[in-house]
Amino acid sequence: MMHPHAYWLTRPQGEGAALIAALTHAGAKIYHSPVMHIETLDHAPSIAPSTHVILTSKHACHSLRHVPTAQHVWCVGSSLAEHLRGMGYTNLSSYPKASALMKDFTSRIKPPATLHYLRGDVVRMDVTSLLRAQHYTCEETICYRTHPAPMLSRELHAAVLQGVTLTALFYSVQAVGFAFELLRASDAGITPSSLRAICMSSQIAAEAKRRSIREIITAPAPHGSAMLECALADHASRANLKS
Repeated sequence: MMHPHAYWLTRPQGEGAALIAALTHAGAKIYHSPVMHIETLDHAPSIAPSTHVILTSKHACHSLRHVPTAQHVWCVGSSLAEHLRGMGYTNLSSYPKASALMKDFTSRIKPPATLHYLRGDVVRMDVTSLLRAQHYTCEETICYRTHPAPMLSRELHAAVLQGVTLTALFYSVQAVGFAFELLRASDAGITPSSLRAICMSSQIAAEAKRRSIREIITAPAPHGSAMLECALADHASRANLKS
């Protein structure tokens, strides 16, 4: 007999509404218990028109308010590019990951070009240092900070105590670490070997594997729509096993 199953959406509050709606409509149970919250910093630098702007998260988009919409913006992720187009930015170069952005940028734009990286307090790739080492003029502004959530939601905690099997949806390496801190601090009795995970990239999956999660699924592409498709396919597969 299979234990009841639910998905754990780990994204910050206010994110993931489409995924919640789609999984719920498909008959899945999903709990939104953020593992982090985002502190937006009121930093909006004045950036010269000739400067290339780099963003790797939509949490930095508020800092573009002094940047003309005609400016060239280099970004990571199709969802971020779509968000920027909605803000009026059309001169965009979008890439699936930061390493691809760096490779294309350095092949197309030569030093001593000037760049400004709008970023959070924690980043996987130190874009600024890497570009400075290649003789680009690169400034950066920290636009937001990420903080761990204080606890699991009461609903998720209660579900786990009742024996629900969880599949966590991880969108960043940092989220995996925060999730395990929350599990360690709770008395829910969740161990890595009892947890499943759907991860948005191979880097996130590697971190989940390092934490000894027993079953890991990696989305076919590093963006939100691929995570949604992956979660829906997983739910359908589990439903077929039950029938």
